[in-house]
Order: sequence, then C-alpha cells, then structure tokens
Amino acid sequence: FFFVETTMLTSKKYTTFICIISWYAANIGVLLLNKTLLSKSFRQPVFLTTCHMLVCSFIGYLASYFNYFPLQKFSSKNHFYKVLTLSAVFCTTITLGNASLKYIPLSFNQVIGATTPFFTALVAFLLQGTLERFNTYLSLVPVVLGIAIASGGEPSFHFLGFTFCILSASGRALKTVLQGILMKDPSDKLDPMSLLLYMSIFSSLLLIPCVVIIEPNALSSAIEKSRTSNVFLSYLLLSSCVAYLTNLLNFLVTKFTSPLTLQVLGNAKGVVVATISVFIFKNIVTGQGIFGYALTMTGVFLYAYNKRKGHALSSSANQNLRLLSKSLMFSASQHEHAENGVALGAAGLSNGVDVGGGVGNGTLSNDDGQANDMVPVSLSVVSVGLSATRVVERKSVNRSGIDSPHSSLGNGTLG
Repeated sequence: FFFVETTMLTSKKYTTFICIISWYAANIGVLLLNKTLLSKSFRQPVFLTTCHMLVCSFIGYLASYFNYFPLQKFSSKNHFYKVLTLSAVFCTTITLGNASLKYIPLSFNQVIGATTPFFTALVAFLLQGTLERFNTYLSLVPVVLGIAIASGGEPSFHFLGFTFCILSASGRALKTVLQGILMKDPSDKLDPMSLLLYMSIFSSLLLIPCVVIIEPNALSSAIEKSRTSNVFLSYLLLSSCVAYLTNLLNFLVTKFTSPLTLQVLGNAKGVVVATISVFIFKNIVTGQGIFGYALTMTGVFLYAYNKRKGHALSSSANQNLRLLSKSLMFSASQHEHAENGVALGAAGLSNGVDVGGGVGNGTLSNDDGQANDMVPVSLSVVSVGLSATRVVERKSVNRSGIDSPHSSLGNGTLG
C-alpha cells in the first residue's frame, strides 16, 4: 500500500510539473506568434482574436461531441445572460491586448500587464466594497511607480498602444471580479471546459460584426498574405490552436495547484516573456526601463505574498469562529439539560412529599412501612443540576415541612 501511495504521489508531481512547463511554453508561444503576426504587414488584431475564438469553439465542440467532457447546460435564462456578459468582457480584453502589440514591444506589453493586481483591487473595491489588508495596498505602490518609471524609459513608447494595454489589464481584473459576482450562485456554476466553449462561441458571434465594421479588409488581407507568404497561414492556425491549449492548461494548472500558484507563475512568466522577446525582436531596452520593470515585479510578488498571508489569516479566523460557534452551541445544550434537571428535580421532590404518608411524623415511609424510593431518585437528579437546583430543592423542602427536627433529611440520613 505504501508503494502504491508513493507511486501515485510521484506520478501526480510529474503530471503537475509537465502541466506547468507546458503552460509556460503555450503562453510564451502564443504571445510570440501574435507579436510575429502583428509585426508584419498583417496588422488586424480584431480579426486575429476572432480566429482564436473560432478555433477554440471548434476544438471545444469536437471535444464535447466525442465525450471528452460532458457539456453542461444553462440553468436558466438569467444564467445565459451572465455568461454572455462575461464573454463580452473576455473578448474585449483579448482584443485590446492584441491591438496593443501593433504599437508597443512585447516586453513593454508584459510590463503594463503586470498592473492587473492593482486594477483587481480597485475594481473589487468599487463593485463589491472589498477591502484588503493595509500591507496588500502598500505592495501596489511599487507596481504603479515601476510602470511610471518604465514608461518614461521606454524608447518605443506609443500612447495608443499603452492605452490599449492598460485597458486590457483593467478588463482582465473586471472579468475576474464579475465572474465572482455573477457566478456565486451554486446553480450557475459551470465546469471550466463548458465555460470556455460557451465563452468562445459567444465571443466569436460578438467579434464577427466588429471585424466587418472595424477591419473590413481583414479577410482579403489575410487571403492575400497567405498567397505571398508560405508561413503566414501556418502561423495563424498555430496561434489559434495554441490559444486554446493555453486556456486548457490554465484550468489544469489551477486543478493541480491553486489559483494563487497560477497567479505567481503568471508573474514569473511575464519576466520570461519580456526577456525572450528582447532577444528575438531586438527591441531596445534602457536601464530606466529595466529598473521600472524590476520595481513593478517586486510589487507584484509582494502583492501575491500579502494576498496569500491574508487568505491564511482569514481561513484561521473562520476556523476559530466555527470552533467558537460549536462551543457556544454545546454550552447552550448543557444549559438546557441543566434546566431540565432542575424541573425534574423539583417535580421529583414534590412527588416524594405526596407519596410519603409518614413525612409528617418524620418516618419517610409509605403506609405499609416500605421505604419510599422516590425521594432518593429525585435528590440524585437535583444533585446533577447547577446552583439553581439547590435553590429549588431548598424551597421545595421548606414548603413540605421536611426540614424539621423529626425529619431524616434534617439529621443528614440521606444527605
């Protein structure tokens, strides 16, 4: 049994490790592919995002059709509109992120993307009134300060690209908070694969009209580009497939680790992507930009640490509260039993007085001379009670005349 358990634990560790490595590769791959596509003559970010959503919808539908996962249904019409709302935020966020790659380097894109925790805290406060610990807010100061420093030292700074990236980061924060608000009802919960499929389909339907309006020449440009370039179509299809794989691995990494671990891995991923992109795309970096990015990432890791510490303290407080609640319930139950003992004791004493015909002459016996067993039983019940029992006992005895010089109670026979 020990060998089997050890083997299972080792297998889980290897599976988790493989998922994390694959997640890194997929995230870095899709970013590099997107930047490569948008850096060339093809600069259609909305069309690119639409291709991603269409491929994700197709792969998700095939997986559901061949029973790789059971597709959950909507629980109500209201549930449908909730998912539709999330899909609108989801596709807008991705489109803005891709659009920013038209104007700014991938490394600078990752620097700005690191501000997502700041916007998450801000949106959670505005929509839910959620307050974090002071140390958590304090850790966001270097995040904002680092972005300001890095932006000032970025040679390829572009205001429109910067704005798109900031809106994308705030959109990711909005989606996170909205998902917590809209999906808090247990009946509205969807498994990750079903949620991804629905959001991909809805996003595709929302993005297609946007392509027609914003990028009317996107399709003809893509066809022309595929004729002149041998790798364009392969890059476009590969980017779309890797986008689905990235979402799938997000769920797997969260399943094998935790959402907080995924956040920490995402922060480290930003550093890796920024470093790789500098070597691949040869974009110029300055000392000021590096310092600003380092300051931002320091704040991000401090934020993750404080959030984790806050969750631990909150869990400990909730556990203590549950223990206190159980203790109070137990005390109330004991008090109720004690009150029942008082009532039974008083009733028993009364019965003992009535049955004992010889109480008046101090014999505590029945008329036939046999000892009355009611009084000892009643007294034993009274002795289990609290101090209130003694008060009732004293009052009952005095009213019955038992506490007299002729009574056996008076001389301590049954004391």
